[in-house]
Amino acid sequence: MMTRILSYRPIQLILTTLIILGALICVFTPNYLLFKIGASFANQIMMAYLGLGLLFLILKQHKLTFTCFACCGCLCIFLKFYSNWEWPVPVDPGETMEVALDVAHFNVATSNDDYETTINSILASDADIISLQEVTPDWHDFLQESLLAHYPYSTSFVSMDPYGLAIYSKRKIIDVDTFFFEKIPNLHIKVNARVKGQPISIISSYTMPPLYQSALVKLKEHMKTIAAYTKDIEQPVITVGDYNAPPWFEEVRLLMQNAQLEDSRSMGNQGLDNLFQYPIDYILYSGQLHCSDFQILTSPNTSHFGIKGAYKFNTGFVKDAQKTIQ
Repeated sequence: MMTRILSYRPIQLILTTLIILGALICVFTPNYLLFKIGASFANQIMMAYLGLGLLFLILKQHKLTFTCFACCGCLCIFLKFYSNWEWPVPVDPGETMEVALDVAHFNVATSNDDYETTINSILASDADIISLQEVTPDWHDFLQESLLAHYPYSTSFVSMDPYGLAIYSKRKIIDVDTFFFEKIPNLHIKVNARVKGQPISIISSYTMPPLYQSALVKLKEHMKTIAAYTKDIEQPVITVGDYNAPPWFEEVRLLMQNAQLEDSRSMGNQGLDNLFQYPIDYILYSGQLHCSDFQILTSPNTSHFGIKGAYKFNTGFVKDAQKTIQ
């Protein structure tokens, strides 16, 4: 019965059109909230096409099978390319560069106000730089009391709304700046790396979740603001934050392309769970750096509490910096 229905030409034409249209919306997403919501499920749509292709293969619907597998393959290539999940580049054994900086990023709101567990998880990361977001006055007081013994240098912009930011550092903070998108703060600090004494800039940002159409427009404008600020920085730069969009969205790609940044997740083991969800938190880095390690950090309360990356200087950048000093 099902085979007979699917063999009916108008039904095949309708299904083929819907399948191709679904893939096209994921790849060329119109800048409207409804389409953006649909495109955020690109991972799941890709897996659904694979399952449908197998089903149509069993039912001997060759045209529908080919359409599903072709769309699944296109989405796979698209997600791989725009998520920057590349094979790590082999490192020359003769070039042993020390880690210049470890950076970890957390959103304390995901901890459900479990202060003690949150602090223990943050300290367990043992990163040089800790970026914290959604820092309220209550959280700020507790963080100051609990972290300053291990992280003697800090700066913060505390707020009752989700836009409170804080950065804690084991390295001395040599410069601090705050720039705004409308009333939303972005923190910028500069620290010296562990090796060579080279300065590295860290920018922490939290963008408005695109829950409605105007917020989607503001998300794009905020990304433009971060990109414009970042590309004027001469020294190596790392941007961290909850950008509240998947890697294949135009807004995230705009930031990476305009500011010439790479996604640290290219060095991470993504795991099967990433087939069914997408990241909204990022650590991006400029071309003078190389990400040597990336981890998703957990806590007893959540399987994704934060992220951490380790960064080395590229050999070419170190040589150029030494020539400049000489």
